[in-house]
Amino acid sequence: VGDDYFGKDYVDYLKRIGVETGGVRVSQTADSGVAIITVEHNRGNNNIVIIPGANEEISISDVEEAQYKGLISDKVIECQFESNAEATLYALEQAKRSGLITILDPAPAPNIGSPFLPLLKRFMQASTMVCPNETEAAAITGIPVPDFEGKNSIQIAEAALGWILKLHEDGVTYPLVTLGANGVVGLLPKCEGESTNADDVTMLKSDLVTPDRAIFHIRCPIYPNVVDTTGAGDCFAGSLAFYMARYPNMTIVEKLRRSVWIASQSVLRHGTQASFYERHELPEELFESNEFCWP
Repeated sequence: VGDDYFGKDYVDYLKRIGVETGGVRVSQTADSGVAIITVEHNRGNNNIVIIPGANEEISISDVEEAQYKGLISDKVIECQFESNAEATLYALEQAKRSGLITILDPAPAPNIGSPFLPLLKRFMQASTMVCPNETEAAAITGIPVPDFEGKNSIQIAEAALGWILKLHEDGVTYPLVTLGANGVVGLLPKCEGESTNADDVTMLKSDLVTPDRAIFHIRCPIYPNVVDTTGAGDCFAGSLAFYMARYPNMTIVEKLRRSVWIASQSVLRHGTQASFYERHELPEELFESNEFCWP
């Protein structure tokens, strides 16, 4: 972070919510990274301009220091595209070699000139899971965004199939694509579809994937009173990392279902992190082993 109000305020916030901040370095040469966000008044959709600032100064040596101090999880690591590209890739590759579950949220979408673009292949190979949104999936794969309007679950899965296959071909074990109000599509073990009774899960068998895999569509609750979609993808990705780390015996489909539901609640509040529900605000059933039922 920078040596400024934003940096100090955010580190204080992290401390208040119990996040380890011993590895946070204060830059003397760059301001804290910030995002300028505009939100549509009617539908809550957003546009974001990111100014990375001190994020670009994160280095491989910072990652190595965090490893040395034991600040990196021994279960899951999650990265995205808002910090230094080489340091981010180093962290992800080191984690993969160490047997961790690696999750990549490739946001913002890497456009021409992005330092992440020439490293995309290695990022995919280092990722157990990748969870881009529609814009990011199109940028990463080169496949345009299809029309999802008015489609049912099978049709949504079929429309997203090109993205899923390309991400898997590039090395991702479990490729996912988040589709906002249209839920999530992913390539997962076929046996997981045979073990769920949830109405919000649809499995599509395809000759284009191996017999032990299938394409899954997980529906998202639809609310008429959406106020701000900013951060919903972050909420999903963070929830997924939580479930991957804490519930090793739960199916990936069930982890996705719960992550989708939690993220769907965040669009009913204003703000980004301010819209994320704390654990005590969520149904206790989200933390039990039985199949979760929407309230």
